[in-house]
Amino acid sequence: MQIRPLGEDAAQLAAAFSNLPFVDFSRLAGWNEANTKGREAWSAWAGGECLGLVVLDACPLAELELSMAVAPGKRRRGIGTELLSFVRERCLSLKKTRLCVMIDRRNQVALAFFRARGFQSEPTELADHLRLFLCVESMPTQVPATEYPLPSDESS
Repeated sequence: MQIRPLGEDAAQLAAAFSNLPFVDFSRLAGWNEANTKGREAWSAWAGGECLGLVVLDACPLAELELSMAVAPGKRRRGIGTELLSFVRERCLSLKKTRLCVMIDRRNQVALAFFRARGFQSEPTELADHLRLFLCVESMPTQVPATEYPLPSDESS
C-alpha cells in the first residue's frame, strides 16, 4: 500500500467515498498546501485503487484532529491499522503529542477499532458523537484486526 499526499486524486476519492459526511469533495478538488493551512490530507492506494483517506487538522496546542476512512469492501484487512500507524508517524514528525477523533455513537465498529488502539473517551457537547483521544507516544505500533470484535449485526 502506498500513502501519498492528496493531489489530483480528488475525483477518484469522491467516487470511492461519496457517502462520507466529513469530506467536502468540492473543497478537496483544488487541494494544495497553500490554501489549506493547518490541514493535511493523504490517500492510500494499491493497484490503482483508492483504499483509504486520512485528513489531519491542526488544533490548539499539540493536538491533531483525525478523520479517517477505509473504502467500503476493503475494511477489516489491516488498512485502517496501517493508516493509523502512518498518522502516528506524522504526529511525531509534526511534534504533535495528542490525537483526537470524533465518532458517531452508533458506529460501534469505529469505536471498537479506536478503543482497541488505546483511544479513550472525553467529554463533548455533542450528544450523538464521542470524542476519543490518545497520547501519541503511547499508541501501540501494531494491533491485529482480530483484537477488536465486530458487533453481532455487522458482517462486512
